[in-house]
Amino acid sequence: MVKVTFTSHNKEIYCNKGDKLLDVARNADIFIDAPCNGNVSCGKCKVRLIKGKVDTEKTHHIKDEEWNQGYILACNTKVIEDIDIEVPSKLSSSMYGMKIEGSDNRKDKEVFDRAKKIIKENNFKFETNIEKTYMELDEPTLDDNISDIDRIERHISNTKAITEFLNNHPQVAWVNYPGLEGNKYYELGQKYLPKGAGSIFTFGIKGGLEAGKKFIESLKIFSHLANVADAKSLVIHPASTTHAQLNEEEQESAGVRPDMIRMSVGIEDINDLLWDIDQALKATL
Repeated sequence: MVKVTFTSHNKEIYCNKGDKLLDVARNADIFIDAPCNGNVSCGKCKVRLIKGKVDTEKTHHIKDEEWNQGYILACNTKVIEDIDIEVPSKLSSSMYGMKIEGSDNRKDKEVFDRAKKIIKENNFKFETNIEKTYMELDEPTLDDNISDIDRIERHISNTKAITEFLNNHPQVAWVNYPGLEGNKYYELGQKYLPKGAGSIFTFGIKGGLEAGKKFIESLKIFSHLANVADAKSLVIHPASTTHAQLNEEEQESAGVRPDMIRMSVGIEDINDLLWDIDQALKATL
């Protein structure tokens, strides 16, 4: 047995050599955000190794300066000896203080209380966002109870503004969105999707593969995730992540170009999203 000390929580927990750090944290009721469920695709489960050694490796989610400071991915780390770990405050929260993604209203306390009761009564093992799985919410909990219709309209209006912005940006080579005038599917979009062409689209960044990776790393508001249609804005560079195991010819045959960025636009303030995209594009120069 080896000991893991979470200095940020004043907690010590013993585990077996070779146990995954993310599982150790969850067994200690410490919330570490890992929406990719441990497949090393999102890079959100960063923690800092304060003392000791672990079995891990650097990924593209960790910048050189972070790596030098001891930052690692909890889902990509095995415990091999006694260690001290610090969970950054933006991720540091037990299940009793964790917030449902996108939720920020007075319903939270009631949701958490009911979730804790269900977890205890059924002896469920704690997992990220277990409240979502086992809770039956009385009303929407997004953006001060924004209605589903309002939410979809926000998705579409934000996407329209962003695609138009990108279509005129000097660092962008192309934009593929059926709601954008001039797109080859525009007429079909107007016919079959008269209220809007959704919130998911792709665009090509000038500079190819390396520019694509730099763009992703430079974003502040968009989350680097492979899923789509969330209330928060998501982005991914397929050539360096989901399709990285394929060679260039195989990627091309799958429709994945080295310059392609896929976005799923959320319901945040449009000015914030445009600022984030613009500053990230400038960072690729």
